[in-house]
Amino acid sequence: MDRYFGGRASVDFRVTTAPASGGLATTVTVGSVYFPGDKVAIYVLATLNGAPVTSSSAQVTAIVINPNGTTTNLVLVAQTNGLYKATLSLSTDKALIGTYAVLAKAHMSGPLDAASVATFEVRLPWLSSGNGQATITSAAIVGIAGTLAVFWKKGYIKRRDNASALPF
Repeated sequence: MDRYFGGRASVDFRVTTAPASGGLATTVTVGSVYFPGDKVAIYVLATLNGAPVTSSSAQVTAIVINPNGTTTNLVLVAQTNGLYKATLSLSTDKALIGTYAVLAKAHMSGPLDAASVATFEVRLPWLSSGNGQATITSAAIVGIAGTLAVFWKKGYIKRRDNASALPF
């Protein structure tokens, strides 16, 4: 009550919960380079407002988009709440060389939807760490031998005049 004018005022108010922040999100994690014959481990994390979702509350799917544009459906296995794992085997004779994309989607009633993409590359097998080392070593030996041959021909490397005498 206002003591000078005698007026009264009242206000109705309602307390509500804060709006959800972040919403549904997915994250895909995969290595960057693989070779034919490797197994690609793909992890998908689905969260709602930063907390992992349960497998009963969300539908999580993933596909691989191959370099030629075809797709492969992945079988996701729940590791714990919100974390899923899929394994893709790259055959030694049929794996396509190039960049692959992994597309993961999550859906919850509401409607809440989220998607995430990650990429990895499949390279030629001779670029792998084991065989690549032998290739690089062979190339280095051939390069050094060629350089020595050019230096010998140009006269930068000469035989000593007393080549027949032993130095000791």
